[in-house]
Amino acid sequence: MFDGLKKHRTFELPRAMRTFALILMYREPADPKLLWEEFEEDLAEDFIRAANRNSTSIDEAAKEGLQDHRQYAGQRNTRRTPIRLPDTDVSYGCCFVFYTFLCTKDICMQRRKSESRLASELSTASSSKQQSQRNDNNKKHLPGARSKWSTASTLEKIKWIFLIPFRTLFCVSNVTVFFFAYFGFLIPVLWMKPAWPRLFWYCEGKLYRWLQAFIGYWGYTAGYDVYEYGDDISPYCESDRVIMMINHQSTADVPTLMALLQSKGTATRKTLWLMDIMFRWSPFGIIGAIHGDYFIQQGKATRDKEIDRLKEYVNKIFWERDRRWVILFPEGGFYYKRVQSSQAYAKKNGFPHLEHTTLPRMGAVKAILEVVGPRRDENNEESVKKNNVLKLIKDTYGAIREKKYVKDTRPPIKYVLDVTIAYPHGEPLSLATLIFGTREKCDIAVNYKMYNAEEVPFRDEIKLRDWIYKVYEEKDKLLDNYYKYGAFHHGETGHRIVFPWSKIIGQYVFWAVSFYVQYRIYMWLLMAVYRFFFPPLFV
Repeated sequence: MFDGLKKHRTFELPRAMRTFALILMYREPADPKLLWEEFEEDLAEDFIRAANRNSTSIDEAAKEGLQDHRQYAGQRNTRRTPIRLPDTDVSYGCCFVFYTFLCTKDICMQRRKSESRLASELSTASSSKQQSQRNDNNKKHLPGARSKWSTASTLEKIKWIFLIPFRTLFCVSNVTVFFFAYFGFLIPVLWMKPAWPRLFWYCEGKLYRWLQAFIGYWGYTAGYDVYEYGDDISPYCESDRVIMMINHQSTADVPTLMALLQSKGTATRKTLWLMDIMFRWSPFGIIGAIHGDYFIQQGKATRDKEIDRLKEYVNKIFWERDRRWVILFPEGGFYYKRVQSSQAYAKKNGFPHLEHTTLPRMGAVKAILEVVGPRRDENNEESVKKNNVLKLIKDTYGAIREKKYVKDTRPPIKYVLDVTIAYPHGEPLSLATLIFGTREKCDIAVNYKMYNAEEVPFRDEIKLRDWIYKVYEEKDKLLDNYYKYGAFHHGETGHRIVFPWSKIIGQYVFWAVSFYVQYRIYMWLLMAVYRFFFPPLFV
């Protein structure tokens, strides 16, 4: 290469080398085209002159050459000419080539370090992304997100297919065989209703509770366990009167609640359900109507009349039948049906934006609390109790017969229980899922939050609206925590609802045998009546 330089007094540096050297000397990002136009003919010569000096480092020589160039570059001829090196200064060219080599090596090392650092960052980011993907995959594969078929082994699939007819019979019997058995038990005690109302409603409540238990068993026997979280509500199950507010996501909500109620003592058979009128003539609706449940007809046209009718009904039934817990769904419908309209309404009016629930309707809550809620004359409660105790002693038989002291004292609702039902990954189970067990085994979480009814501003519509919206905001946050972290509160452990298999099998056998015995008895009675009115012509 040096021989070639000696033979050619004139040579041009390659365009890429000149641009590279200029960028290197500036030590900062620059436009190569702009640098080429400004310093093409002068910079190399200035650099060679500076590099030939006795400098402490090549970088400092480069800086000095650049400073010298900036001082007199404007005075030189701007005409573009090739870079010329004297014969005696070929070593300068060698120096330039050597410096270019060193700088290229330095830049390559820096580039390798940068690439290594970038690769490390990309690797870290990729690792983080992969970890996130693994977490997402783990989340997707947590119990409850997949079908039972996709997670079962071949033997489990065969077993599941084999059990489907039995599970179908198991569940259908609740709304057929046991439905008729309920009336078979109830008809013989109808005489008690006018003569001994308290005993009649006790017997009816027991039957009602047993039928609820059968529906509550659907999910449990399919492998869907229910866990209770939050406040301990066991002290409120015997004598206290409570209104329950539950978020509504799917048809599985009611069987889940029925499973919960089995461990709630007296309150289980003394409930008052508020449900849509569409269920009025279903098997459960017919039994609910006998029990005293209320069926709401929704719609703007009938809203005011329905509220008045509800007040009148609750005032008549609540104390007469000694009801304890009122159960309702303030959202007024399934979550997936109302979420879009609810969010649009909230955005339009500046109300809270809820992701996992919908804005509740407060009409039923307000009506119930106005009729059977806390009263302002509670200061006289003690004297009323004393008077009622004296009256109870005076008229013991009447009190035992129909619990007349309950009608006289009219004990109000003292608590509001907020119930939050959460399904795995925010994907609610359905009635068909509970019956056939189509989803993989998973847990259903239920959180309790108890409020004092005296703290509820039910007499002021605006304050009640703000209060109930705040309750649902907290409910929405609880659901968000559960869907993200698998728990309503960090570190909280739930209580699993357990039904002994001996109890389940025993109840089914008892009701099946009872139905058969009732069938034989009632058929014999019907045939006896028929023969009495239509005796055989030939004996």
